[in-house]
Amino acid sequence: MIGLTFRKIRMQKNITQKEVYTGIVSRSFFQKFEKGLHSISVEKFQELLNRINVSYDEFMYEHHGKLFTTDDFLVTIFNAYWNQDPHSLTKLHNKLRFSSNQTEVFLSRVALLFKLILSKESDGDLSFDFIFNYLDRISSWTFFETKLFNNIMSIVPSKKRNQYFKKAQFFFDNSKGLAAVNSEFANWHSHLYVNFIHLTLEEKELNRAKSAIEDMRISRQNLYTSERNELAYVFLKNLIRLYDKEERDQAIAALKKITDLSQIVNKLNNETYSKLVITHQEKTVPFHTKAKTNQSD
Repeated sequence: MIGLTFRKIRMQKNITQKEVYTGIVSRSFFQKFEKGLHSISVEKFQELLNRINVSYDEFMYEHHGKLFTTDDFLVTIFNAYWNQDPHSLTKLHNKLRFSSNQTEVFLSRVALLFKLILSKESDGDLSFDFIFNYLDRISSWTFFETKLFNNIMSIVPSKKRNQYFKKAQFFFDNSKGLAAVNSEFANWHSHLYVNFIHLTLEEKELNRAKSAIEDMRISRQNLYTSERNELAYVFLKNLIRLYDKEERDQAIAALKKITDLSQIVNKLNNETYSKLVITHQEKTVPFHTKAKTNQSD
């Protein structure tokens, strides 16, 4: 049905059919596509979108009435789980379960699983195997698998966690181009190491944690410079030092400085935004008052 949406946008922009399809698809194919009678390859569809100067995200927003990506679904699922909100998980499951998009169907099952866990509606037979089987089967991870693993890391058995961590590392270490264009990249890179090292230390696997922080040091140097990533690296390095009796006191002092700095930065940002709001309110009040006065005159 995307052809119907495409036709609506094209006509709103007063672009002719010939201007769009020439050199990409035939006239008859394009006409059937716009009537919803033909499917189309991703490559051809992107070429057609370029002809009407509309991005894929903008098109999907127009098509669905709301832009909702798999990232949004992931965030919604895990926010609902951590907030113990089974009602939102049920709504999301029902929204996605009959989707033609297999990724969304998969996410609907994730939502249902977490909803059942919160509602305690099973007899203890709940299993994360379908998620683990999926992550096992995908040999080369993309951003989706990496984010999924990050969100469920605490429930992944230790042995599998180590395997998945290597897959996630491989993705990050081979995605320099993505790091340059995706603003979330550094955040998720930090999440990966923070979550993994935290859980590893809880299990008293100090050598594994030290190996991971060394990997992080090399990875962050090869990929990019990020303030968030640097802060996470320093924090984790000192977190590991807590487990060394000789360095414990220094590590505690360093961690306190880091947490104090984070609080100062957050407070500064909040104060800055508050001042901006007050400033603009003061500037706009006289304008609105004057406008009303002129109108009454």
